This record gives sequence, structure tokens and C-alpha cells, in this order.
Amino acid sequence: MIRVKDLQVKSILISKINEIDRNNIKFSFECATKIDNLDKLVNPFDLSRIIGIAFDNAIEESKNNQIGEINAYIFQNRKTFTFEIRNKIKNIPQLSKIQQTGFSTKKNHQGLGLSNINQLKQKYPTLFVNYRINNNWF
Repeated sequence: MIRVKDLQVKSILISKINEIDRNNIKFSFECATKIDNLDKLVNPFDLSRIIGIAFDNAIEESKNNQIGEINAYIFQNRKTFTFEIRNKIKNIPQLSKIQQTGFSTKKNHQGLGLSNINQLKQKYPTLFVNYRINNNWF
């Protein structure tokens, strides 16, 4: 976490990594570059929401999954910031449905997370969000 200088990103990462640890989920994290001044690219609150939602979804799936595992990666250069998170999944959802408001693969959930990311994405023309499934990794 030494390379993460942006305090809001550092805070959300520490919080989510702590939750992963408390739930005994297999986890790896990589940050090969200094992460700083992200407010020049995106509103820090919006970025924290996106990262938080992505981690919450991965944690929720991993808690209910015997093969639960999460990998996260962040990278920054002068012009871009990259955040990638992937988790093992048991049931493969339809990618066309997961971003719809109200859709959830989890019991007693409202299905707002990924649709909230889509709403935030609309504010930033250079923000790229991609979902894919490969060999039971989401």
C-alpha cells in the first residue's frame, strides 16, 4: 500500500482488503506504480464508489462460494488509471443482464451496484468499464 498515495483510494482498498481478510477469502493484490492525483482524472467520490461496488460484488460472491478467490490490480501512468478486479464465480450470469437495474444473482439484493457504475460511467467519456467471464473468473 506504500505506492498508493491517493488517500481516498488507499482508504477504500484498506477497508475492502480488511473485509476480505476477515472472511478468509484467498486474495492477491498488485500495485506496480505510484497511485496519486487521481482527482485530475475522476471525482474521488465517484472512483471510490466504483472500486467499492466492484469489491463488494467480488466479496459477496466469494463468501458464498467454496472456491472463492479475488485478485485485484491497480496501475497509473501520466494519463491513465487502471483498476482491475476478478473473482471466481460458481454460477455464470448473462453479461447482458448484470448491468440492468434490479438484476442480482444474490438473494435479497436490490441489484443496484453495477447499474450504479453504469450511471457513474456516463459522467466520464474516457472511463472504460468492461465485464467478462473466462474459466469461471468474472
